[in-house]
Amino acid sequence: SLFRKLSTAPAVARAEAAPAVVFDHDPELVEAFLAEFADILPAIQRNFATWRANTADTDTLKQLRRGFHTIKGSAPIVGATALGTFGRDLERLTITFHERPDTITPDAIKILEQAIGMLP
Repeated sequence: SLFRKLSTAPAVARAEAAPAVVFDHDPELVEAFLAEFADILPAIQRNFATWRANTADTDTLKQLRRGFHTIKGSAPIVGATALGTFGRDLERLTITFHERPDTITPDAIKILEQAIGMLP
């Protein structure tokens, strides 16, 4: 298989075969994304703190979801695909919390808290 060939090839050959990473995103888009993210992150943190204090607060949970939704949509535009995927996963988690409140456990809340803490 291709995986087996790549994993057994000498390290130099693998390094030479690796494509170069090219960042060709519009600097203005990147700047706009970073400015938007600087606004979204504190809102996510505030909404999480409010929701954690009252997990029955579905309006705040929706606001939290919207923050993750924005990251999901905006990050890939500037090449931050991993961040976009992370935002998608967190959005899905908050949708699950909304649709199935029985999934809101202390462990689930802790996981969400840790995930938010990992945002850049």
